[in-house]
Amino acid sequence: MANSKTADQVLADAAKIIKVLNENGKPKLGDLTADTLTTESDKLRTLDAELDEKRLDIAKLVDQVSDQVKVVAEMNVRGRGGVKAVFGGDSPQYEQVGGTRASERKTPKKKTTKGS
Repeated sequence: MANSKTADQVLADAAKIIKVLNENGKPKLGDLTADTLTTESDKLRTLDAELDEKRLDIAKLVDQVSDQVKVVAEMNVRGRGGVKAVFGGDSPQYEQVGGTRASERKTPKKKTTKGS
């Protein structure tokens, strides 16, 4: 059963129920008691805090990956340029590293202006 409420909302609701049960002699509602609800709320609070920590860890890791992508991408550009300089812009080696060979490039078409 999916629940669209956040952990904070659920914990706030549970706190209200616990308060009412505690103020009224701690009645037992089937298998639900103030103590069992308190125990389960504490588990949720602990798990939610752990989830927040993991989210921070993931955010840091995403930033590190993003930074490293930039480093390697810049090195790839330099490497591709180096291969072009050493082997030439029409070489199969340049094509192998992702470059477009000069002989395979489309020649630019002249733009025509309206009214000419």
